Amino acid sequence: MSKIQFFVCTTHTDSIATVKRIIEASKPTFEWEMVSAHPTDTAAVKQHLLTCHAIIGDPSIAHLLSSPEKSCPNLKWFQSTFAGIDKFLKMSPPPHGPTGTRPKFAVSRGASLFGPAMAEYIIGTTITTQRHIYQLKQIQSTGASPFGIVEQASTFPLVSQLRVGILGGTGSIGQDIARRFYALGATVVGAGRKERKEGEEWLQKQVESEWDKRLPKASDSFSSFISLEGDDAQHQNKLRAFLKDLDVIVNVLPSTPETHYLLGGRKIDGTDGFTEPLSVCKPSSILVNVGRGTVISEAAVCSALNKGFIRHAILDVFEEEPLPPTSALLKLNPSLITLTPHVSGIPQSADFMESLLNFNIPQFVRGMEKEAKGGKWEWDLRYLVNWEDGY
Repeated sequence: MSKIQFFVCTTHTDSIATVKRIIEASKPTFEWEMVSAHPTDTAAVKQHLLTCHAIIGDPSIAHLLSSPEKSCPNLKWFQSTFAGIDKFLKMSPPPHGPTGTRPKFAVSRGASLFGPAMAEYIIGTTITTQRHIYQLKQIQSTGASPFGIVEQASTFPLVSQLRVGILGGTGSIGQDIARRFYALGATVVGAGRKERKEGEEWLQKQVESEWDKRLPKASDSFSSFISLEGDDAQHQNKLRAFLKDLDVIVNVLPSTPETHYLLGGRKIDGTDGFTEPLSVCKPSSILVNVGRGTVISEAAVCSALNKGFIRHAILDVFEEEPLPPTSALLKLNPSLITLTPHVSGIPQSADFMESLLNFNIPQFVRGMEKEAKGGKWEWDLRYLVNWEDGY
C-alpha cells in the first residue's frame, strides 16, 4: 500500500491539530501523511486532490471533484464539515437520484456538528416569541413604558405545555432538537420522509459528545413518529394531520425534489393558486425553518402570516441567500416574523468536529488496513450520504 494522505481543507484551522491527534491515536499500521490548504487557495487544493485519499474539509471545494477519475483519482472518503450536501449534488456527473452516477468515494456529512447550536436557537427564539420580548423591545425603543402591554406580556405558554413537531426529526439535528425540548417538558413528535419496515429503527445513529450524554435519550424524547411517504394526495393528507395540533413547527429537512415547497407554494393545476398546508395549523402556532429555504415559498410564508394561519415565522434559511432587499419577507410587520442570516447552527468551539472525527477517522483507518490485506472497506461511517435519497 502506498502512503495514505489525509487532506485537511477547512476555514476552521484549529481542526488541523485535532485531525492529526486523532489519526495518531488511531495507530495506523500503514504509512501516512497529512497536508492542508485553505479552501480559497484553489491551486493548492487542486494539487492535493490529485494525491489525497481522505479529505476532512468544507464542501465549498466540492465543485473541484467533478470528473473524479481525473480530479481526485485516489480519493476514498470526504468528511464534510457541513451538514448539507447541496454542493456535492452539483458535482459532474450528477451523483444523486435513482439514475445518478455514484462517486467511488464515500461522503459523510457533518450532521452532529450543528444540532446543539440549532436546538438552542430554536428554543431561544421560540421562548422569546411566546413571551412577547420582541414587542417589549419595540416599545422600549420608542421610550414608552413596557407596562403598557402588561396584560399581553403576562399571557404565554410554558415550554412544558407545548406540542413540538419536527419535520426531519429522525436525523441527527432533529434528534438534538427533540432531546432539548423534551428536557424542558415539551411533547415532541417527529415526521420522516421514508416509511420504515417492521422492526426498522426510526432514528439515525448519533455520535454523542460528553455533554450530550447528560440529556434524555432521543428514543425517549419523541412521543410518536409518522412517515410522509406516499403519493401526492397521501403525502398532503399525512402532512396536514401532522401539522394541525402543533404549537411549534420545526423544519430541518434538506433541499430535495421531494421537499421542494413541502410546506406551501406548490402550484395547483388549473389555477393561479398554490398549496397552503399551514392553513390547518393553530392560529397561535410558530413556524421555525432552519432546514432549507426551498421547503416553503416566500409567497406561502407571507400568506400564512397575513391570513393568520400561524402567529409567527422564525426563518434562518431562504430561497435566495443572501436575502435580497426586494424580498417580500422584509415588508412584513416585524411582530410577525424573525429573520436571521443562516447562523442558527454555527459551532462556537474550536473542537466542534472532535466527537464525529473520533468515530469516523478510526473507521477509515481500519478500512484502509483491511484493504491492505486484500479485503474491502464497507464505508462503516456515521452520517454517510445516501445518494439515491439526496441527503
